[in-house]
Order: sequence, then structure tokens, then C-alpha cells
Amino acid sequence: MHPASEPVASGEITFSSSLFARTHYRRNIDKSFTKGSPIAFFGHSLPITAAAIDYIAIALILIGAIKFALRAILIEVRRLAGIACLHQIRRNRLELGGYILAALEFMIISDIIHTALTRKVEGLYFLSLLVTSDMTIDIFMSMDFKETKKEEKINHA
Repeated sequence: MHPASEPVASGEITFSSSLFARTHYRRNIDKSFTKGSPIAFFGHSLPITAAAIDYIAIALILIGAIKFALRAILIEVRRLAGIACLHQIRRNRLELGGYILAALEFMIISDIIHTALTRKVEGLYFLSLLVTSDMTIDIFMSMDFKETKKEEKINHA
């Protein structure tokens, strides 16, 4: 049996990074859907949609991480050459944060679908954790962005 499909003790929350656990919705969908009804169609197509949204989130994180790593290498080469690049480092961090926030937004959408389909409290806990993470990152990125804008004005003046 796959670890994500093992029974969970009452009230215990598990956070599996496996996509198997995230696309495993069909077993938890309400059995009252009648075959051929619009509700049944959405009940069986929404898990696939949620999985696709998860893949989009993963792609966004990977794209952001690759761009960040490549730019960080270039910035470090410039720094070693004696060129001041503090501003570029901050810009690079802000861009990575933007990718992370976008990915979190997609994960929130996917988890809303998952929670609506499974009707489990554990889904709400995980959803609240994602929303809290999203808000926290957004607050700190906004402060960093404002600080970067102030520095740009000072440097261009």
C-alpha cells in the first residue's frame, strides 16, 4: 500500500509531498453522484483539474528557481569582478518571491477544489497553512519591494 493511502488516525494531519496523495481524490468523492449527471462529471473531472493546477504550481517554482540560480551565478561573477550588485541581488530575490507567490496561489486554488471534493477538516488545515504562508511572504516581499524602490530613487537622484 502506498504511504499516502494508509489510514490516518482521527485528527492526525499528514502532509505528503507525493502527487499520488494530491490526485487521490476519487476515493473521497461523495458516492451520491449519479452516473451521467453534471454533478458527476464535475465530481470526476475536478480532481484531474486540481492535479493539473498542482503541476502548474510546480512548474512555476522550478522556473523561478532556475532563473534565480542562473542570475545568482551571473551576479556572483560580476561581484568577483568588483562590480557592485546589491541592487541586482535584491531584484533577483524579489523575482523569485514573485514566482513562489504565484505558485502558492495555484496551490491554494487546487486545495480549495480538493477540500470541496473531500469535505475533510484536514484539507481546511492545510489550506489555512497555505494561505498563511502566502500572506506572510506577500507582506515581507512588499516591505522589501518598498525598500528597493526607495534605494532606486536615491541611486537615480
